[in-house]
Amino acid sequence: MPKDNISYSDYISENSNAMSIEEADQIYRLLYSQIDPHDEDLVEFFDNVVTRASEYAEMRFKWSMMDFQERVSEDEFRTSKHNAFLNALSMMRTVLHKKEKSTEWFDMLGEDIQKTNRKRAGDFACYVVLFRSLGTR
Repeated sequence: MPKDNISYSDYISENSNAMSIEEADQIYRLLYSQIDPHDEDLVEFFDNVVTRASEYAEMRFKWSMMDFQERVSEDEFRTSKHNAFLNALSMMRTVLHKKEKSTEWFDMLGEDIQKTNRKRAGDFACYVVLFRSLGTR
């Protein structure tokens, strides 16, 4: 079972591939800067990224409170939420590329987010929720 009282600094120091809040902020700002509010396609795809981030982050939070049996029964659902977020990021990159906009933010997530950097991308989902939540103040 994960530590319930882990701090941000512990998390960063104990996980070599963890995404820092500074990295996430930079990636989020680069992504957000590519969204033209008058381009309905971009807005829709960005909203999908945010929605999928929220769904995955909620599941990741619930995961931290589950016992072993609950985790076994929810593992496939958790993975599906993670995959949906990764797919939303990939679709966002594709749409931006087709519109000749920067996709540098995607490269900063790490190589092959579907396999090698799934955890970093999952971290990013949680940060997206944090940034959006703070923005509603």
